[in-house]
Amino acid sequence: MSYETRIGLFAVIVIGIFFWGYSFLKGQNVLTSSKLLYVEYKAVDQLAVSAPVTIKGFQVGTVQDMVLEPKLMQSIIVTLNIDRGIEIPKNAIAWIKSQGVMSGNGISIEFKSPCSGADCVESGDNLEGKVKGLLYSMVDPSEIPAYTDQLGLGLSKVVDSLMAKVGMDGEGGGGNTQTVADLKQTVANMSQLTARLNVLLSNSSGKIDGMLTNFESITSNLASNNAKITELLSNTTALTGQLKNANLGATVGKVNTTMDGASSALKKLETTLAGTEELMANLTKLTADMKNGKGSMGKILQSEELYNNLNKASGEMALLLQDVRLNPKRYTRILSKKEKPYVYPEADPAAKQN
Repeated sequence: MSYETRIGLFAVIVIGIFFWGYSFLKGQNVLTSSKLLYVEYKAVDQLAVSAPVTIKGFQVGTVQDMVLEPKLMQSIIVTLNIDRGIEIPKNAIAWIKSQGVMSGNGISIEFKSPCSGADCVESGDNLEGKVKGLLYSMVDPSEIPAYTDQLGLGLSKVVDSLMAKVGMDGEGGGGNTQTVADLKQTVANMSQLTARLNVLLSNSSGKIDGMLTNFESITSNLASNNAKITELLSNTTALTGQLKNANLGATVGKVNTTMDGASSALKKLETTLAGTEELMANLTKLTADMKNGKGSMGKILQSEELYNNLNKASGEMALLLQDVRLNPKRYTRILSKKEKPYVYPEADPAAKQN
């Protein structure tokens, strides 16, 4: 195998590993088989790629892609990557629902009974898609009457208490009318207050959603850096203990030297981060150029002629090795002192190729 061929094969292997790593970071494992299902929604309510797909709370896949329907552009087509071995009925419904106040949205697949054989969806099939509001995502519809009953019971107790108060005022001699007037004024004030709250919530719904999204991002970053925060607190505790027991007057010079070193290290870190960002940009451009067939590596990857030549060369190499194994004397006659005439064998392996 030539040096150029080995370089080409090595480049193909490196690109394959890079593609696998990129897909793995997106929640896809190209080494395992899975089903791709498609769901059409009128709106996705801030559903994100890589959001979980669950059945009864158990994750069975992820959201792989979302695209706007190309013809009418009135709906969104969501691609679901379902794990191997999960059988889903064709009449199942893919609900977009909230995973929690701080967890964003996900997709929950619901169906009445399991399936088998032709009743199950195959890769490339479509599912019906619907969206659940925040209340129905957090509370089961069958439990809503119980909550309303409890609310009605509480209101009934409040009304009974108010009526008892009205009766007491009436017995006191003339206070009944004043109490009723006060109640009417209170109800009017509550009506105005609820109207203002409705207007305020309607105008601020977008800001509230953005605030919740930002808060979710902050809490996610805090959770991912929990170990670093713990280490930082431990180091701070150790540092304060050392400062308490140290002679500050004698160590001021050392502290200043340490601060100078820290400042220099921060500058080097900024330089390193800038270089890393530039390297990632160059790597992205290089990958795009190779995909579009630009440069030597891109032409190698996009060349079907190179593949055919490599395949043909591999077959000829196999024939040569087989001929060396069957007729070693053919190649050792060069080392002999007296050259002997070459006689073709009856079953020449190369004859099948001609």
